[in-house]
Amino acid sequence: MIRILSSRPPFVRFCLIWLIFPAGGLFTLFLVFNAVFPLPPLSPYSPVVIDRTGAIQHVALSADEKWRIRTDWSKTNPDLIRTIIDKEDRWFWIHPGINPFSIIRALAGNLRDGYVSSGASTITMQLARLTEPRSRTLSSKLIECFRALQLEWTYSKTGILHAYLDRLPYGGNIEGAGTASWYYFQKPVETLSPAQFITLTIIPNRPRLYRPHESNKVLLARRNEWLQKLTENGNWGELSTDDASAEPLTFTPKSFPRGIPHLSRFLVAKASGNANIQSTIDPSVQQKTEQLIYSHASRNRFTGINSMAAIVIDNQRSEVLAWVGSPDFSEEQFSGQVDGILAIRSPGSSLKPFVYARAIDAGLVTPLMMINDLPANFNGYQPVNYSGEFAGRITVTEALTRSLNIPAVSLASQLTVRQCIEWLTSMDMGSLQNQQDGLGLSFVLGGCGVTLFELTQAYTVFANRGLFRKVRMEQGQSDTSSVRVMSESAAWMISSILSSHTDESVRAAGSDPSKRLTFSWKTGTSYGRRDGWAIGYNDSYTIGVWAGNFDGTGVYHLSGTDICVPVLADLMAAIQPEPGLWPPARPSETGIRMVCQVTGKPAGPECKDQVMDVYIPGMTLTGPCDHQKKVMINPSGTTSYCPNCQPEAGYRIDWYDNVSADLAAFYRSVHHPFRESPPHNPSCTRWISDEPLTILSPLHQFTYYVDRDDPISLELSANVPVDSDYLIWVINQSETIRVRRGESAWFKPTDTYYSVTATDSKGRTGSVRFEVRYP
Repeated sequence: MIRILSSRPPFVRFCLIWLIFPAGGLFTLFLVFNAVFPLPPLSPYSPVVIDRTGAIQHVALSADEKWRIRTDWSKTNPDLIRTIIDKEDRWFWIHPGINPFSIIRALAGNLRDGYVSSGASTITMQLARLTEPRSRTLSSKLIECFRALQLEWTYSKTGILHAYLDRLPYGGNIEGAGTASWYYFQKPVETLSPAQFITLTIIPNRPRLYRPHESNKVLLARRNEWLQKLTENGNWGELSTDDASAEPLTFTPKSFPRGIPHLSRFLVAKASGNANIQSTIDPSVQQKTEQLIYSHASRNRFTGINSMAAIVIDNQRSEVLAWVGSPDFSEEQFSGQVDGILAIRSPGSSLKPFVYARAIDAGLVTPLMMINDLPANFNGYQPVNYSGEFAGRITVTEALTRSLNIPAVSLASQLTVRQCIEWLTSMDMGSLQNQQDGLGLSFVLGGCGVTLFELTQAYTVFANRGLFRKVRMEQGQSDTSSVRVMSESAAWMISSILSSHTDESVRAAGSDPSKRLTFSWKTGTSYGRRDGWAIGYNDSYTIGVWAGNFDGTGVYHLSGTDICVPVLADLMAAIQPEPGLWPPARPSETGIRMVCQVTGKPAGPECKDQVMDVYIPGMTLTGPCDHQKKVMINPSGTTSYCPNCQPEAGYRIDWYDNVSADLAAFYRSVHHPFRESPPHNPSCTRWISDEPLTILSPLHQFTYYVDRDDPISLELSANVPVDSDYLIWVINQSETIRVRRGESAWFKPTDTYYSVTATDSKGRTGSVRFEVRYP
């Protein structure tokens, strides 16, 4: 009978029970009351964060400020469950929540004794009382009976029993036998000895009297009494009562684990009532990360850098292995409870590899292609390098490894800000998406905000050959799909570039020089030295490190290279002492070609120095190298000719460097030698250079702010073709200034709206309009 009833669904079992116990006439009345007075929810559990090995890492208070851990009672010894039932409610599997026979027996005994000598509470009624504590009155007892019936109507017998075991009171704010097992014995309930388990079943009856401590003789006597009784009833099989009774009362109360506090707080907040949260944290990697962050942060405190954070991601499984949001969660002085992994901060130069990868996929550049690092103006935005100097013409590889600003901004300008940001947000950079409308070209230099989690997750794309997968923090999350966001070739090229400086720079940063650290990495330092970043990755792991102050205070000594790279190198060595081959072999889709060493373009017949470069066939621009041009000159090499003034005899052809006007101007300014073609024949009246006249300053459609009491002078400058002798500036069709080619002019503004025109000696013109305001 018990087996038949217990195997039925709650509704069917409930109806069968009412047919057996003659009270079915009250069924309709129960349904009415059940609708009018619905069952309140059971008291909530304490959120528990578990690591990938199954060990408890963090326990948080429940919503009602209790330590109440949800226990998997299916793993517990069935003898222990039978003990609870025999001790508290031996008819539990049969009755409908209340036991009429127990009520009659208790009532008769209480009348005989003249006082309340025994109760009739079933396990279900006790659960109802634990859910809604009330004073011990007749009306409370009636409500308790009604709630018990509702519990039986709503939950299965097994569910009721487990809920009851999880809510037994143990004094203070500790509830549940499983919770008490962790608190008093530091082990799961299924590993308790019979004596320990019986002890936990006794304490809830009178928590004050049976207060758990070694010298509580009342508790010891009561435990041994129940051990003897249950053994006699055959509950424990071959258990020796003498051995169990001889076991001393041993309690070692210990606070619940509060590990991985930052991630646990985040997971608990998004858990939506899920009591046990299975995280992806690897306890070994987490411990090493915590130790290294604390160690490095302590060493850097004297410089004014008070906080650090780090995250470790398993690239193969796209799972978080370690999450350290600050050196010490308990440090109020340095805002230790702030999570540096989720804080939105300026990324400095750490977004540059993504711009280069996008440019490679767009066919704009290859690793050995030359790119200009020259003073430039992008519609009013004039970035400069960290050093304040310019490299002139430089390979893409060197521009990225040296983290030069102008080349990265130039590529972002060609790609457009909108396309770059939309592409980055496809890698789950939600912070950028929220700022999208207000971002300009400066985003590539850190003029935006991202989190360490977003940035590190995005870098896994390079490790995963151009595929993006959302990084998981919890086990069992279903979304493991991959999306290709860049070609395998682009990912490989960037990884190769970012690994080319690993040995020298990382060893110089302080890692063990006896170990070869094989990974790609990039740093970033935000404006004002408020943030330092280092992101490193290889086939196995992607690691992100941030350093700074949570209040935004800048520190002179803070840089990604000096502060964060040593942490990155030590952490990579600690979790992967024997790294594999990195970077991986060249993808089959990536082609090889010979290029001119001067330009990085496909070598032509006049290219004497050639090197091997990689590219994407069918995508990379394949225009021939044009670093030299043929020029007709006089025998002395002092004058050049065009077809219009070419003499019939007395000339020769020579080769000269074919550089742009801005690069030529830069070479002249820094006295860098290059073969510049001689001036054109002054007698020629028909030749005009195909180079344009470009006004550099003032900026077109720009607004300048000038102090009327102390006005500044605005510069008039332009790139003028080499065949021009002079330049005439006309300001608002009234003021005229004449200068020689290569010279600048200056004027003090007095009006609000300006139109400026420049005309060179060959008649080429350019014009700009701008506004001047006087606040």
